[in-house]
Amino acid sequence: MAFLIRDFMPEDQSQVAGLIQGGMRQRWGRGFDPTANPDVDDLWATYIEPGGELLVGELEGDVVATATLIGWGSDDGRIVRMSVAQSRQGLGLGRELVGELIARATRRGMGVLHVSTDTPWIDAVAFYEACGFHRVGESDGDTHLELAL
Repeated sequence: MAFLIRDFMPEDQSQVAGLIQGGMRQRWGRGFDPTANPDVDDLWATYIEPGGELLVGELEGDVVATATLIGWGSDDGRIVRMSVAQSRQGLGLGRELVGELIARATRRGMGVLHVSTDTPWIDAVAFYEACGFHRVGESDGDTHLELAL
C-alpha cells in the first residue's frame, strides 16, 4: 500500500476541504462550526496563490491526508491545515507529510518551522513533539511549537 504525496490541484478542493473539516469535526464534535473556517472554502486562493504549498496524501487512490506550508515572518515557515482521515490515523502518514514539509521548507531556505495546536489536544501536541518540534509557549488555548531547520 503506497502512500503518494503530491501537490494540491484545484480539482482536489472538495475532497481536501472535507478532510480538513472532518478533522475539525473529530476534534470539536458538536462544537464544530464549518462556517467559522472560511479559508477552507477556496484553498487555492487562500494558500497556493500567496506562495504556500498544500500537499495531498493519497492511499489506494483516495485522498486521506493533507498539510500546508506557508511563509511566516521574513524567513520562517508554518504548518497549517494538517489532517489525516480518522480511519487512516496511526499508519505514519502524518509523519510522512511533516517530513515532506520539512524538506520543502529547507529547500526554500526557511530557518524555523512553526506549528500551533489546541493545548487540550494532547495527541496532536505529542505528535508534533515526536516529529522533532519543541514547545515554545502557550497562548489563547494553543500550544506553539517550532523546529529549527
